[in-house]
Amino acid sequence: MMRYFIALFFITLHGYALSQRENTLVVNKIFTDPVVLRLEGNTSQTVSIKDLRGKKIILDLFTSSCVVCFKMLPKLDSLQRKFKDHLRFILIGKEDASIRSIYNRFEKKLGLQLDKGFDSAFFNHMRITYVPTYIWIDEKGLVKAVTGVEELREDNIIRFLDNKEIQSKVLTQAVAFDPRQLLLVNGNGGDENDYVSRTVISKWNPTLPFYIPPLLQSSRDGPFFQTLGASLPELYNYAYFGLPHWNSKHNNYGHVFPSPLLEDSLATTGNEKYCYSYFRSGMDTTALSIQWIMQNELKSYFGCEARVVTRLMPCWELVQTKPGSIGKANVSVTSEKVSYAGFEFTSVPVSRIIEELWRYHPFQPPYIDKTGINYPIDISAEAILTDFEDFRRGLQAAGFALQRGLAPMKVIILEFKIKNVAAK
Repeated sequence: MMRYFIALFFITLHGYALSQRENTLVVNKIFTDPVVLRLEGNTSQTVSIKDLRGKKIILDLFTSSCVVCFKMLPKLDSLQRKFKDHLRFILIGKEDASIRSIYNRFEKKLGLQLDKGFDSAFFNHMRITYVPTYIWIDEKGLVKAVTGVEELREDNIIRFLDNKEIQSKVLTQAVAFDPRQLLLVNGNGGDENDYVSRTVISKWNPTLPFYIPPLLQSSRDGPFFQTLGASLPELYNYAYFGLPHWNSKHNNYGHVFPSPLLEDSLATTGNEKYCYSYFRSGMDTTALSIQWIMQNELKSYFGCEARVVTRLMPCWELVQTKPGSIGKANVSVTSEKVSYAGFEFTSVPVSRIIEELWRYHPFQPPYIDKTGINYPIDISAEAILTDFEDFRRGLQAAGFALQRGLAPMKVIILEFKIKNVAAK
């Protein structure tokens, strides 16, 4: 019996956004932002945040390019309805050319009842570089917490209303780390040690940032490679394919399964994340040499055999609902209009649809083109693209269907020799 590893990648679609939250907010200090907002929603009003004292509020800071922000809207709306007598959610979007129209389509489609405002000066003043960011402010105007998605839970809201500390996994970065320098050198991420060659594998902890290079290659700053906060699937993808993950445009897509298979159903890897750092002085450290070292180090540390085989793996097949019904584009000039509420493409290849599917739902099995269409087409679909089933319905209306299938792909097979060793 086999089980899939699911790699938890941090994407904005997030690109792979790994920036740290940096702002001027101070917990247990008065929120002093001077920006005046035009709030739109149940009660339109022009206010500054200090005008809203007397009731607990949670500010949700979002941008038009943040998929997670829009995926959270139904949850925010549900929480607002449940706690409306004691708590007020206020959405603040970073003003740009498209954010209002995108939000309005979500609002209409989902029946949202949330107050919102749009402003760019607010973000610039507060130096917000990570979204969604949630600012928890009590009735006295004190900032009680600045969190991400994980902390926005009903139990935490109840604690907030009861004036108790919000339970958070977000910690202040206590240990500085510069990815341009070696781990553990000059206090960079820990204590200094003398060495001429080394490999370090350690468990990641929240005092360290995430650092997931897009390729396994020797750093321009020296003969070393390192990654922080990588999942086990990411480590094995580095070791055997030279990169942690890939998008729909990469040659691996649809030919290499994105996550290893676990051969022994009794073994477990838990939800651990790891740091890996490799350095060897006085040698030319190539990507292939690092891969070979990494394969052996992973085998030694985790106590498992790994092999790459070709197997039939699950996929989504993109097919025509009525074969032959999709005609060639009427014009040769390509144009595109895309928002979270749908898209309209003129004269594009079918692969463009697969790119959008991967962009909004990268953790699904690979999407494979089975349409047989080898010419540019016109296609439009109206759907909440962050909702996978709604995306499928939008494609159905446009003459396409996503159906489950199997396709031959290379895949890493892991067989742990020591039970639960990866969870140690």
